[in-house]
Amino acid sequence: MPELPGFLTIRDGEVYASSAVGDTSRILLVQRWRTPTADEMVDELFAESLLLDRPRCELPLYKQYVAELLAKREMLQAHLVLLPNEVIDDLRSRNTDLEMFLRDRLDLPDPPDHSLELLAGTLPSHEVSSSSHHWYEERLQTIERPGMGVQWLVKLLLDGNGTLPSRKDVFMAVAKRTESSCFFIDPDTADAAEVTQVLDAIYRGSSGAAFQFSDGSRHALRQFGCDVARDMPRLIKRNLLLTRGRDPYALFGEPDERRSKSPDYVM
Repeated sequence: MPELPGFLTIRDGEVYASSAVGDTSRILLVQRWRTPTADEMVDELFAESLLLDRPRCELPLYKQYVAELLAKREMLQAHLVLLPNEVIDDLRSRNTDLEMFLRDRLDLPDPPDHSLELLAGTLPSHEVSSSSHHWYEERLQTIERPGMGVQWLVKLLLDGNGTLPSRKDVFMAVAKRTESSCFFIDPDTADAAEVTQVLDAIYRGSSGAAFQFSDGSRHALRQFGCDVARDMPRLIKRNLLLTRGRDPYALFGEPDERRSKSPDYVM
């Protein structure tokens, strides 16, 4: 796993920290990931639905069940529980109409994008430990102390071999505070000197080969799944309105006469 000049390795290939300054430490999270394919996304939604305790998805038990899933960080399952019971059953039986409906609304790049993501922030030094990338990410996003938390986010688009984009192009984009086809930064007011220093460490430590960093594609898949599950009630409700309750899985909001859906889907 790469060592980054100027940073201490907390967890190989994913969590780094600079030397403590006073009682604070700069944290750098590094992770590569790719966008999921439509097949992977649909399979994940169907598979997660089978893990649900089906009787507890109904009133009056579902609220407590959702709370338990959230406590266990089962975010995707928690979103699926909130779907109408009929839709949950269709997921669990891998209903072909529902599968067509999902595929029609998945906006995923083909071929998938491969990225290296850098998240920089500040935490109290006493919190720096060998915790996971996801623990640090959540902590940086939720800490409520002045001067603490996420400072900036950078995404570098990789080629199919997992190679970092041209160093010259990336450093030029940082200097000009502009985005490019291979570089994204948020916010664009981030300290350019600091971002350049971190990127220099990334390029020197990895020799341009991003595959040495940890792979977060599985986590990305589940995050995409949460987004899809969160949006499903709105889309289904719209379809029921447009088709007068006949077709919750209509494509483009139009009823499909080849399908006969009962009008008892409750939203």
